[in-house]
Amino acid sequence: MSTSWASLRDATSSLLKGAGTAAQVATYVGRSVKRQLTASSRGVCLVCNNLQPYHHENTRQVAVPATSSPGGQTTITMLTLENISTRDLLDAREPDPMTGLPKRHCRFCRLLCDIFDGFFIDDYMSWITETETKMPISVGLMICEGKPLIVNCWGFTYDPHTLFPRVDLELYPESNASLIPSPTSGGIPTMGLTGRRAETVVSDTCFEFIRDCVAQCCIEHQHCQSQSGDAGFIPTRLLYLGKDDNDLRIRVSFAPTENIRWAALSHCWGRGAPFKLLKENLTTLLEKVDISELPPTFCDGIRVARELGLQHIWIDSLCIIQDNKRDWEIEASRMGMVYSQAFVVVCGASSPNPQTSFLGPREPEWLPKQFHL
Repeated sequence: MSTSWASLRDATSSLLKGAGTAAQVATYVGRSVKRQLTASSRGVCLVCNNLQPYHHENTRQVAVPATSSPGGQTTITMLTLENISTRDLLDAREPDPMTGLPKRHCRFCRLLCDIFDGFFIDDYMSWITETETKMPISVGLMICEGKPLIVNCWGFTYDPHTLFPRVDLELYPESNASLIPSPTSGGIPTMGLTGRRAETVVSDTCFEFIRDCVAQCCIEHQHCQSQSGDAGFIPTRLLYLGKDDNDLRIRVSFAPTENIRWAALSHCWGRGAPFKLLKENLTTLLEKVDISELPPTFCDGIRVARELGLQHIWIDSLCIIQDNKRDWEIEASRMGMVYSQAFVVVCGASSPNPQTSFLGPREPEWLPKQFHL
């Protein structure tokens, strides 16, 4: 008897769940149909939704931290659109051979086309050609009240290691006022302000951003708090930074009670031989390291560590005796701990060798570009 009741209960539960799912699907479809039927009268594009998050079946309310009230939350409207056809976007700009007029009239889709022209047409690739030849490229939009508009560009670039490479573009207004229209306004895209884009990474703005990120990590990320500096591990050697360049030296003695926090530099050796620790210069470097002998990548790592208030940095070529096989074997086996227990790892990913600085002016392709609606 109990088995029959259990089976009946499970069957009833499944029916209710199925009914609930069916109701949700019906509601979703109903909203989609309503949007498509009323979009024309409201002047709203069926492709890009006028770059607004309102009145779409995928519109949702999202709770986010309240900037004006630490620890509090606020609710904002958000819309994510995926797999937008670049063909549909181009139809809003390219003329119809029969009429000479665009197949669709949407200035927001045309704005996206103009933006893609600015970033994805060069001597090697063109997003227009990729579209015309029906290559698998598509667009996604992340539209959120008070936030910059994020445009996901899938397949617009070539990457031999990624099947469908993605590039994200961030759109924001130049003025001091965010573009946050009312839900009934059809003529203004939703874009919030963003931080000022520095033309060089050696700027107070960039270092302030790094410090803010690290502070947030230390305060809010419990996993990071538990990982950094675990087990009392300290590398055998560290480059001591001191107050200025005159204090630079290799340090090997650490008191058990010292709370040592260090940065670890990850860099590419390239084909050249960087300045390194050897048996013959060990004594000298224990007393003083002449910063003028260090390559730009090392100096950049030191700069970042100092900006974060750190007194030590680990650099492989300076903290492992490079011509001592035994020392190299021991220290190489400890590198996993050196990096995992570092307070922060500075990665000079853009430097192909130690002679190439990774702090400096941004490449032109990474600088902001201006477009008009």
